[in-house]
Parts: sequence; C-alpha cells; structure tokens
Amino acid sequence: MPSNSISIRDDASFREFVNLKVPGRRDRFSSMKLPALTSELGEAASATRQAIEDLWEQRNTADTGKTFVFADKVLIDVLRWHLRGLSVNASVKKVRIAYEVARNCVPR
Repeated sequence: MPSNSISIRDDASFREFVNLKVPGRRDRFSSMKLPALTSELGEAASATRQAIEDLWEQRNTADTGKTFVFADKVLIDVLRWHLRGLSVNASVKKVRIAYEVARNCVPR
C-alpha cells in the first residue's frame, strides 16, 4: 500500500512534477529492487503493474514524439513513486516527465 507521505494532484503542472522531490533525496524505497517493491504492494501488485503498463502505453500513443519504451526500470521508478503516496496516474506522469527532462538534457 502507498505510504501517502508524498502527494500531488494528477492534474498538476509540468513544473510541479519536475519540482516534486523525495525529501532528503532518498527514502526507504530509493534502493528497493523490483521484488521488494512488488512485495510492498502485496496482493495489489499484479493489478498495479498492469495499470502502469496500460497507462504507459496510452501516454505513448497520446504524446506524439514522446515515446518511451516500457521496461523494468520504468516499472521500478513508477512503483517507487506510487509507494511514496502518488496515485498510479501521477506516478506514471512523474516518471515520464523525469525521462523527458533527462532526454532533453542530453547534448545532440
């Protein structure tokens, strides 16, 4: 179950998501691997994973030019934010924005 220690609205602005940080830059979820993260979710793990994958693909379809491949790293990042208290939708949005910012920072 999410800990609800961090929160943000699902419809928060791009800037609000960019500025959303983990207090102290690290927490108990920061170093957790996929098995530990799914264990934290318990029985909800399978449904949560499916919801994340579905939302990720929906956003890939909707966000022309902003396609990101779904991989375990994505799932881990989204699960960490979800366990920190964000909804699945906000967690997906947070991770996609972080990836977009990182991609835009790479010299071309």
